Amino acid sequence: MATQTFANTDLVSDMVIASLFNKAQKVGLVGRETEGDFNTAKYGQTINMRRPVYFASSSGAVIQAGQTSAIEEGTVAVVVDNREKVVMELDSEEMALNVTSDRVADYVNGMADELLNVIEESIANEARTGVWNYGDASGGATLDEFARARAFMAAQGVSAMSNKYGCVTPFVGQILSKDVSTAFSFPSVVRVSDAMDRAKIGTYNTIMFMEDQVLATHVSGVATGTIVVDGNDQNVTYNSARGTYEQTLNLTGATASTTGIFKAGDVLNIDTFQAINRKPRKSIGKLQGFLVTEDADSDGAGAVTVTISPPIIAET
Repeated sequence: MATQTFANTDLVSDMVIASLFNKAQKVGLVGRETEGDFNTAKYGQTINMRRPVYFASSSGAVIQAGQTSAIEEGTVAVVVDNREKVVMELDSEEMALNVTSDRVADYVNGMADELLNVIEESIANEARTGVWNYGDASGGATLDEFARARAFMAAQGVSAMSNKYGCVTPFVGQILSKDVSTAFSFPSVVRVSDAMDRAKIGTYNTIMFMEDQVLATHVSGVATGTIVVDGNDQNVTYNSARGTYEQTLNLTGATASTTGIFKAGDVLNIDTFQAINRKPRKSIGKLQGFLVTEDADSDGAGAVTVTISPPIIAET
């Protein structure tokens, strides 16, 4: 049997990375349009990722007062500061022995599995607590709930041409797969990786469903009391919020002195605040969901300051 040693650590690292990407599910789904900005980045460096620029059109050939659009281009500061490692030690006896190729594959796959679990769990947590229009289907594990989430994203201007994926836990996948014979279709798709192929459950309403073993389960805040917005005119401008696309919102009426009145990942609705399609700047006829991005506690008077995304932007 062929043998292989660990003398070349670069070779082992390359093998682990290759195994990691072959096993990846969510890593293969993440948009990579800005990947080039990271190729030359060094650890500790801050990269400013550009947000989309929006403009407003106006009718007529003559420029009237108030029709000029100021360029308020936002960026997102991303610090390259995450490192994850697997440390394996070989004693003197092991170093003196040749290791079979099969054993090398076992080591490589084991290391890749551990790293991948951490990376994909991080992606799942970020989607749940950091992406306000990801399309929540928490109302129930039904096809209609997922279709509603897709429709909500589309109504807000998410590109109809973009791929849409529903990542579900194994038990939710079991529920959804009961309808596979009547509701799902299986179109031809480009093979991305073995893991992604095996994880696919089916397609419904343009959503490709995939089973995810490391998908985080969200634990909601208690949200007790009669909670209302504390004070008017808490809106902000795009220019002031463009860096984080967040704002703080003052609430009152919560149960006093409660830890975890809201949890990061909770979604709030505020009466009369409707979701807007950013492109035509028109209401879609549904209440806007505001994502809580940080855990929040109430004070002794029942007041809560919560950080939400998207911000409440007043356009003039």
